[in-house]
Amino acid sequence: MTALLAVLGSVVTAGAAAPAAVAGPGGAKPPRVLPVESSADIVVDGDHRRVFISDPLGGKVVVTDYRGRVVGTIPSLPGVLGLELSKDSGTVYAAAAGADAVVAIDTARLKESARYPTGPETAPSHPALTGNTLWFGYGRGARGNIGSIDLSGDGAPVVTLERVPWSHWYEAPVLASTPGEPDVLAAGSLYLSPSEIAVYDVSGGTAKRTAYLWADASNTRDLALSPDGDQVVVASGAPYHHQVYRTSDLTEVGRYPTAAYPNAVDIASDGSVAAGVDGAYEPDVYVFRPGGSWPIRDYNFGQGGGSAPTLQPAGLAWTPDRRRLFALTRDWSTGDISLEILTAPTRPAPRPALRPVVNTAAAEGEGGGNTTGNESP
Repeated sequence: MTALLAVLGSVVTAGAAAPAAVAGPGGAKPPRVLPVESSADIVVDGDHRRVFISDPLGGKVVVTDYRGRVVGTIPSLPGVLGLELSKDSGTVYAAAAGADAVVAIDTARLKESARYPTGPETAPSHPALTGNTLWFGYGRGARGNIGSIDLSGDGAPVVTLERVPWSHWYEAPVLASTPGEPDVLAAGSLYLSPSEIAVYDVSGGTAKRTAYLWADASNTRDLALSPDGDQVVVASGAPYHHQVYRTSDLTEVGRYPTAAYPNAVDIASDGSVAAGVDGAYEPDVYVFRPGGSWPIRDYNFGQGGGSAPTLQPAGLAWTPDRRRLFALTRDWSTGDISLEILTAPTRPAPRPALRPVVNTAAAEGEGGGNTTGNESP
């Protein structure tokens, strides 16, 4: 089983330093501006070498190749938010909140192949696949819950709502699953303080809550499960690192030291962690080896405050072979959303460089800021 251990106690403190590197020459290719008004999620289809990006304001999913060139658009998806790729890479499931439906997209033809209505005013938003069951968060205004679609193939897919009796979710929770452990489903609240996290045992197609936590965090933007399903990594606006919880009981067992305003995380098939932040003055993406305490590489999309492109929430996605990492950024001076193509993300950068060191007070949300230290390998 893949170990994903970020040991507590390996936290950066003021004045401390650790090895880190920025992307060297060839570490990233020129970004491609996308024909979208917004972005909410990104998934990579390795079989067809395509990247799917949801655009809720534009009501569509845009598809690019690995070079960032647009190769297709799936329209009529108002409010489309979360995306999920099937295990055989044949289908991308898109949750269209504005259409009260989950839509299946054929990845070969780049066409809508099926539409599953979820009921009036359900607003499905974040799908996650475990075995033959597609789960989705849904609901607004103190009426959040989790639903499911049975894709077993025994007749027409069946949509079931209220899979969580007496649901505590205020709005639709964001969901995460992993092919390596199809019996585990993680869920988290978005944009709330404090944040809520829950884990469900979904063996047999039911959802039984096995762990629950009011997390010491606020403004959660993204979460991801380790390949073995043993840990969940959470990106919240505060604290200023990516938190690691054990899924069996949601005990915090580690943290990935990044910088202010974590907003994205994706975990590769070998456990490599891409951790992103909404940071204009520091690196935007940090890559950690499984079990690593410090990033082997980081990427800075630009400098200069408000004019620099910054990472979009939930805007990171690995390719299955881990040779590329895709990132969605927004240039706030132009409004453009671009696809950044980060190459060789698991290869350590060839030289050390300066990087921010997290100030302890700032990391705990008490004010302060980052200092810069000269680090050596």
